Amino acid sequence: MEQRALACFTYARCTIAAGERSPESLRAAIPFLDKAEKDYAKIECLRSLADVQYLLSVLHHNLGQEAERDAAAARTLKTEELATAEAALESEQWVADVWKLTTDIGAKLAMR
Repeated sequence: MEQRALACFTYARCTIAAGERSPESLRAAIPFLDKAEKDYAKIECLRSLADVQYLLSVLHHNLGQEAERDAAAARTLKTEELATAEAALESEQWVADVWKLTTDIGAKLAMR
């Protein structure tokens, strides 16, 4: 599913580039971005999902579709908030303690 999402995202960008960013090429890219968004959302690949949603909001903006742009922008913000919250989760203290011990042992062995 991740490969399909990446392929759709890449194909949409290629469609835009090959069409020299014409309105027709922007419209043609949207269904592929919609598919990529659904796939990335399903597998919770948040960084890539945010990239797709951002591009969707840009395309809708360039096409003058304000409601769709605003919806895509809102989804982008929500996804970025989720990604930030996920990254901010702290691991348990014992994990940090194990890594500190491991690095200390490695440093001592390297000093031999």
